[in-house]
Amino acid sequence: MIDALWLALRAVAYVLIVQAAGLAIFLRWIATEPASAAAVGAWARRSAGAALLVVLLQLLAEPAHLAGAWAGLADPQLWHLTLAGPGAAARWVRLTGLVLLLRALNKRRPLAALLPAATALSLGAFLLTGHTLTSHARVLLAVLLALHVFVAAFWFGSLAGLRVLLPALEPAPLLQILERFSSQALRLVPLLGLEIGRAHV
Repeated sequence: MIDALWLALRAVAYVLIVQAAGLAIFLRWIATEPASAAAVGAWARRSAGAALLVVLLQLLAEPAHLAGAWAGLADPQLWHLTLAGPGAAARWVRLTGLVLLLRALNKRRPLAALLPAATALSLGAFLLTGHTLTSHARVLLAVLLALHVFVAAFWFGSLAGLRVLLPALEPAPLLQILERFSSQALRLVPLLGLEIGRAHV
């Protein structure tokens, strides 16, 4: 029960993080007009808020997951392991990125200058876990993984952004956005092929 809940929270968190960061990229590069930015920004805020909530829930469930029982929530050593042990850096970076993303997307006082850093932190946490940290070619693997995560977020966020904009915009501005998206996609999506060689390094 505990493991299933923890795995579900982890999976949902990853999807929401990639979507929120991808929508931020879409805002920065594609949906630049006020009308489209307002619509996409609202959805990006919801995604980032949901991602932050699920990440916090996963963090709260971590000691129970480590113990295999709810009693782990009362164990100070497991809380120390959660907050300062292996994997803690990725958790803190992810949380920081999502908090900054919400701040950057604030409806009343947005801080567009924060978007690149917030996006980089939110996605960069993926580089702090997994076999890229222990491989002899970890630098190369980290670069390839960063490219893969960035392009995947761009693609995933763009699809979400386009879905929001399709019923909201007139044909002319929508066509401009589709042209910008296609131009960026043609440059970035082929980079996903670099991921194929990552497993063989």
